[in-house]
Amino acid sequence: MPRGPRYDYPGAVHHAYARGNEKREVFLDDRDRRDFLFRLEKNLSRWNVRSIAWALMSNHFHLLVQCPGGNLAAFMQCLLTGYSLYFNRRHQRVGHLFQNRYKSEALSRESHYRELVRYIHLNPIRAGTVTSLEELAGYLWTGHRRIVSGNGADWQDLESIRDMFHSPRRTWQQEYVDFLATGIRTSPAPGRSEVDRFQIR
Repeated sequence: MPRGPRYDYPGAVHHAYARGNEKREVFLDDRDRRDFLFRLEKNLSRWNVRSIAWALMSNHFHLLVQCPGGNLAAFMQCLLTGYSLYFNRRHQRVGHLFQNRYKSEALSRESHYRELVRYIHLNPIRAGTVTSLEELAGYLWTGHRRIVSGNGADWQDLESIRDMFHSPRRTWQQEYVDFLATGIRTSPAPGRSEVDRFQIR
């Protein structure tokens, strides 16, 4: 079956994600995770792509990015090819690291951005890797730490997050944290939501 076209255009915001081949781990230790983030930072700069939210899990990753140049495919190809070559060389393996090609979808409405930021950054809690927002604030492998403390990945685009969360009574960081907390307390509504279709199965 031929591959369907990817929809991309200058300024598009994409949720891009990929899972390990046969659901195997693609990050075996912190050295792997640091290498992926190093390559992510390098390619964000090379392709003028903005990273809004991100999370590294054991067998998959999520990125929420904006591509002013409409160049998601080139950005992702360089990122995944470089990391796959590193991983195979370091761990003495051959073959595809990721299952098929990465998946992505351009978000159609700004109202979806907040939901995807929450979904991506709550992945470690949902998986049981960390157990609370307090613990997530110190977790190294999502963009949440940068938002709440200012520490971590200085290449992350905080301006986009700030524009999503604004309140006359609270700081934008507090509104963001409260929004994440609501996602922990509530269960998804019946039916297939905008976020549901992005879940790694």
